[in-house]
Amino acid sequence: MSRSVNRKNTRMKQWDYSRDGLYFITICVKDRHCVFGAVQNKIMRLNNWGRHAYECWQQIPNHFPGVIIDQFVVMPNHVHGIVVIEENHASVGNKYICSLTKNTKSKHRNMMKLSKIIATYKAAVTRKINKFSSNNYFQWQRSFHDHIIRNERELINIQNYIFFNPDNWRDDDFFV
Repeated sequence: MSRSVNRKNTRMKQWDYSRDGLYFITICVKDRHCVFGAVQNKIMRLNNWGRHAYECWQQIPNHFPGVIIDQFVVMPNHVHGIVVIEENHASVGNKYICSLTKNTKSKHRNMMKLSKIIATYKAAVTRKINKFSSNNYFQWQRSFHDHIIRNERELINIQNYIFFNPDNWRDDDFFV
């Protein structure tokens, strides 16, 4: 007999996740198994599975017009990255760093573009790994963690956190 699990929706209720903005994303491997490689001497050494995860992340802008990837890292059991949704392709500067106001023109847009981006990424990595793996069955943890980046200071702090994540692996919450 299966039980239904009530999962808390971690998305911000008043936020339109298709609107222009910067989003700090964390995606974990199921049960936090270290399957993407290992941190050695503070350097992330990707194995084949890790290289698949890395390459698929780089391909996100090719599949989603108006989406840019910023700093990211594939760690042994999770991926951190910044996803930039930019509907106006000619935009430059810090226009994406926005306040938490509701976008009232969102009816005609894809309301959960960020979720679709991450679901597509997770599916692509899973397909690639399972296609080339004979003995293992790869799975992600359900959902993902996001943080809406609200200002330039947050952006710089998060970029640094991602960049130095391998250096701090032993102190990381995801270290197993």
